[in-house]
Amino acid sequence: MNYESMLLTEVIEYINIELSKGRTMKDIEEIDFNVSKGVITKRLNRKGYRKINNNFVFDEKIKILQEKLQLYYI
Repeated sequence: MNYESMLLTEVIEYINIELSKGRTMKDIEEIDFNVSKGVITKRLNRKGYRKINNNFVFDEKIKILQEKLQLYYI
């Protein structure tokens, strides 16, 4: 499965379904997406998604904070 060819919503939906089956994020990243541990988690975090109660959800506060920090460092 290629993470980069999928829509963000498709990736999140797939990951959340697999997490609900009891799989670990490390397992999903390494086996299903063929990437190193933490790669997809970090990418989702940068886009404002956080893992809460074993599901990835969008966190508006984090996204706004990241945008402000980017403006500060420019």
